[in-house]
Amino acid sequence: MTISLRSKASISRRSFIGAAGVTLAAPFVLGSRSALAKDGPVVLATWGGLVAKAVKESWADPFTKETGISVVVAEGPDLAKVKAQIQTGNIEWDVLDLPGSMAMSGAKLGFWEPIDTNIVDTSNLVLPSSSPDLVRMYTYAGGVGWDSKRNPAGTHPSNVAEYFDVKRFPGSRTLRARVSETLEMALVGSGVPADKLYPLDVERGFKALDEIKPHIRNWVSETAQMTALLQNGEVDFSYVYTSRVRAAQEAGIPMEMSMSQCVIGSIYYGVVKNSPRREAAMKFINFAAKPAQMAAFCAATTGIPNVRGARELMNESVQKWVPDLADPKHIVVSDAYWSDHYEKLNGRFKEWLLT
Repeated sequence: MTISLRSKASISRRSFIGAAGVTLAAPFVLGSRSALAKDGPVVLATWGGLVAKAVKESWADPFTKETGISVVVAEGPDLAKVKAQIQTGNIEWDVLDLPGSMAMSGAKLGFWEPIDTNIVDTSNLVLPSSSPDLVRMYTYAGGVGWDSKRNPAGTHPSNVAEYFDVKRFPGSRTLRARVSETLEMALVGSGVPADKLYPLDVERGFKALDEIKPHIRNWVSETAQMTALLQNGEVDFSYVYTSRVRAAQEAGIPMEMSMSQCVIGSIYYGVVKNSPRREAAMKFINFAAKPAQMAAFCAATTGIPNVRGARELMNESVQKWVPDLADPKHIVVSDAYWSDHYEKLNGRFKEWLLT
């Protein structure tokens, strides 16, 4: 069986969501948990855009069809909001889609329910989850992107060091509005080898960020902005993810991404502590981690599945978007490091953004 992406995708977050018919739930809509009590839908906080579309088509809709349990897709996973929900007892989110740094920091703070292995089969995972409270679902790749019409060969950066070289490649840029991935990029941009990053030289990293800050036009919170800003000509170069660039190309947008040096991160799923939908949430995660479901999702998003048997089900055309993880030039984000440092360093980073 071959899983392929059949529909063309738009770069716009709104168009992705509208086309997919994804049910979005903003915090003010979910303000009363009484509407989402034990018998209500599972609420999954994820990142919108192509990811939300793939979650709906590959996981949520088939899961609902098989089990009768509805899934609501919300946007913007945020540990501060999770903390507030747990403290107030007003649990709005059941499942969170989390990059490793956030996932491990949340685990250390006790934000997640232990994964119930009587419901969730973790024996088929390629890489272990690093925490009994999380399931590592897949890995993803980010890197340097540009508009191929405005910037033909030789006029754009192709790796992280060049992205931070504003003299050789002048122009406005983006970076993520979170410390993980951004601090790693700053250090590699300042000359630290990608395979010698940890423990991070924090002061050196912030110094490199100080130097590039005047050239960062947008600190991206929503991943859809990464390519939208390029498409609209609001920035010259952008830190982008493979999923976004692939979707742009399929929509006929002149956009490219260098695969010569990528930032590699892991995505984990966790169930929020004290969720009244704990059992249903665990069932959803187990369903999503089945090979066929994971293959469909990763074929649509260019994710790298962490489930045995899933990759073999993916169309070969997807493979050009999958970096060689053995290449030492790639920046592999250390979840173990961020489990101990994310909260403190992200706080410092948020304050730094305001200066």
